[in-house]
Amino acid sequence: MKVRVPGKVILFGEHSVVYGKKAIAASIDELAVTAEIKSSTNEKISSIALENFGASYEIANSQLLDKMPSDISLVDCHPQNHILESIYEYATETNIIASVPLICILYIYIFMVVETKKFIPFDLIVSSTIPMGAGLGSSASFSVAIASIFIKYFMNPEIDRHQDLTDRWAFTLEKIIHGNPSGVDNKIVHYGGLLSYVKQRSEVSFQPPEWFHSLKFVLVDTMIPRDTKKMVNNVSIKFQRRPKLLGDSFKKMDEISNKFEQFLKIFKCEKMAFSAISNLFSKNQHHLKVLGVSHPVIEKVITISKKHGHQAKLTGGGGGGFLVVLINPNVDEKDEVYFYKELTLNGFKYYNVKLGGKGLQFEE
Repeated sequence: MKVRVPGKVILFGEHSVVYGKKAIAASIDELAVTAEIKSSTNEKISSIALENFGASYEIANSQLLDKMPSDISLVDCHPQNHILESIYEYATETNIIASVPLICILYIYIFMVVETKKFIPFDLIVSSTIPMGAGLGSSASFSVAIASIFIKYFMNPEIDRHQDLTDRWAFTLEKIIHGNPSGVDNKIVHYGGLLSYVKQRSEVSFQPPEWFHSLKFVLVDTMIPRDTKKMVNNVSIKFQRRPKLLGDSFKKMDEISNKFEQFLKIFKCEKMAFSAISNLFSKNQHHLKVLGVSHPVIEKVITISKKHGHQAKLTGGGGGGFLVVLINPNVDEKDEVYFYKELTLNGFKYYNVKLGGKGLQFEE
């Protein structure tokens, strides 16, 4: 049994979403986490391979379960510290390096055994093509992949029940990883397509029109480590100092997100839509500069993109990290190749992607 879960990218509304404005996110078709599970031939041992960490583990099932407290109960979406402490204790006793991904896997495994009363050893392989720590949803995709495959492996519920359980368990695993996630990332990578989100309201997942899938995007890595927490804090400080200036930018960014949703309904093909969406990218980036989260290297990528007829904006926290580039469908392939060469010559990594495709997919 194998599952594939895409990454995600924020198209509009970075930072303004923290202040109650709308953000738009999209699934990334070409970057994904895959997890494959099968019954172990060894009744006493489960194996876990985390390929991106170059790590593999053998878990003595009965020894792990014996370490668990007797008062295990299912509590929706809230990681239970005494269970986590028991897992760390098991890892210490067996000389296993307790990475966060491993802890998440063992956590849901324990609860699946408790819930189903089934003791099923397993062999699990997890790999990812999503750059880690880049704001592209690597942890959310991992959480959804692990939650969905264990639920199907142990419980095999009907599809609606599987989706509901996956949502709840993925959110729990995200809490183990991040502490206090919004839950938005798990939703967009689970269901795919596009997602419209306003803080403290229900997010709305929707499928884009067919022409949207014909748009070409490029994700560009500035190679500068991002610090989203620092950027969010900097924006907060600046907002306290200049509430009118930043408040106006937040309002304009909200309007940009709403216009994008309108454009999806109005336009009939990607060539018609390019100019309008490109203009939204440019406006959104302007307001991100006002917030103070751009960077000279980000601006350099934008300049290179414009030179070749494309439009770019930062995505995520800013201060480094990634940009998303909307490729002009009217530019010929030869010029597009020159664009990629210039990115490479300037030391940037890039990923050609389509956005808004399918979410979680199973392969038997």
